[in-house]
Amino acid sequence: MDAGSLRERVAFEARAFVDDGMGNPQSGDWTLRHTCAARIAPKLGGETVLASRLTGTQPMLITVRLCRALADFGTDWRIRDVRTDAIYNVKAMSNPDEKKRYLEILAVSGEAT
Repeated sequence: MDAGSLRERVAFEARAFVDDGMGNPQSGDWTLRHTCAARIAPKLGGETVLASRLTGTQPMLITVRLCRALADFGTDWRIRDVRTDAIYNVKAMSNPDEKKRYLEILAVSGEAT
């Protein structure tokens, strides 16, 4: 993959945890952690993908350059398309080139966050 195919702009957001005053952490608002260029493409094919579309969700493959800011990135984060404000829930991630240059993220739009 070349850098020219990263044409979208995404924001990585994580929930902030706040103290409820009695020492118990509670989830707060989403906090911006990182913004970068990305490639967002719909995941095509397969029975599970077709079944997801019937329920109103769309699996997407989001590819970004791997960087230090994403060191603690996980499935408890979400991704927001900066241009369209579409929200994607993170399901899984992988390193497709096995050289730690890119991060490929399986995410789903249309689910409650």
